[in-house]
Amino acid sequence: MGAQPFYPRRRHVSPMLKAWREGGSGGLLILRAMPSLVFGLFIYYLGFVAILNSGLGMYPGGVFTVGVAAHSRLTIGQVNQMVQTTFLMLGWYLGFPPGLGTLADLTLSGIFIDLLISRGIVPTPTGIIGQLSFLFLGVALMGAGTYFYIRVLLGAGPMDGFMLGIHTKTQRPVSVVRGSIEVALLAAGWALGGPIGIGTVITALTIGYSIQIAFRIGEYDPDSRHVNLYELFRGAVEP
Repeated sequence: MGAQPFYPRRRHVSPMLKAWREGGSGGLLILRAMPSLVFGLFIYYLGFVAILNSGLGMYPGGVFTVGVAAHSRLTIGQVNQMVQTTFLMLGWYLGFPPGLGTLADLTLSGIFIDLLISRGIVPTPTGIIGQLSFLFLGVALMGAGTYFYIRVLLGAGPMDGFMLGIHTKTQRPVSVVRGSIEVALLAAGWALGGPIGIGTVITALTIGYSIQIAFRIGEYDPDSRHVNLYELFRGAVEP
């Protein structure tokens, strides 16, 4: 018996993929997916700013992003886009092409982050109760946001492609690969003076569960098959 594929062969195929393969209303379904995609990204980055404004420390990736921004003329949103572009290109090189949702994340992340910060849409809480409330609100928003933008099956975040690429090359468990990436980002962010605190520990331990709960409530199957850019523009969908 040969080696088993990383993804199971029997996977959920989205209505969009079926319509695209059959020459039907795939384009219309993509348009219908846009509200959920954009809404999901907005509340995800609303959660990002809520955690930032809590003043208790960012999650590992956020520590790095804010740390780099503090040493450059770039905004936090622009640095986030730069980091995501790097992960996207590395993941693509390793054999995981992005989807339309991946590009939307890359484009809109910086816009949403800078808009929310510059407009002061998310206030800065005072007192430990307010800070903890904003921290856990941010965690919940990031979990819900992940569900809304990933359920349309147009691709996940840029870091995911890089993570899966490293996994396939090294055959190390995904948890180990993702953990190694997070530790590297945290160490680099700490060296750059990024915001580390009790919130860093809390978010590292809870964001994954927040996403899992959102997936369960929304009945999203993590094994669902996403369409990448090649399939989107060629209409080449595996049976």
